[in-house]
Amino acid sequence: MRFLLAFMILIHTAFTQAYVCPKQMESSKSANAGHAFLAKWPSAFTLGTCQVEIYLCQGDSSDENQNPMAEILVRDSKGREVYVPLQVPQEESTFLFTEMIVNKRTFHYEKTDKFYEVEFGRTEVTRLEMTTDWADLHKLKRLEIGIYSTHHKLDSLNGNESEWFVCEQE
Repeated sequence: MRFLLAFMILIHTAFTQAYVCPKQMESSKSANAGHAFLAKWPSAFTLGTCQVEIYLCQGDSSDENQNPMAEILVRDSKGREVYVPLQVPQEESTFLFTEMIVNKRTFHYEKTDKFYEVEFGRTEVTRLEMTTDWADLHKLKRLEIGIYSTHHKLDSLNGNESEWFVCEQE
């Protein structure tokens, strides 16, 4: 009976975390390739000394929503956490641009936002790269995330040892 109750709670939780995909994914080959690349991994797993969670959007959207294509949460062995929503931009400009490069072995996502915000400052940059093993394309070898903003630099001056979150399978 306990097993059944735990299973029902787990299934309910899994379905409540799903959300619809943004409409702009329909016209973005790189976003669809990125979604397919991320779908190869379970929603929660361990990579090296990190705990990784990946939540993907589900299905198509008929409205103009601001949902991300995916959300990634990483906790490293030092207790640090980083959350990265992977947005598919509706439009690009000199102040906001996103790059997504996907091939068989690598998923690279980079977002630069140069609109001034009081909390973050003039610039926010998110960089994510996931690489598979050379011999096995279904084995994730490395995940790197870099977060930078003018006011929240991840460096040794404000208490962090590194500006990057690096998770690597030995």
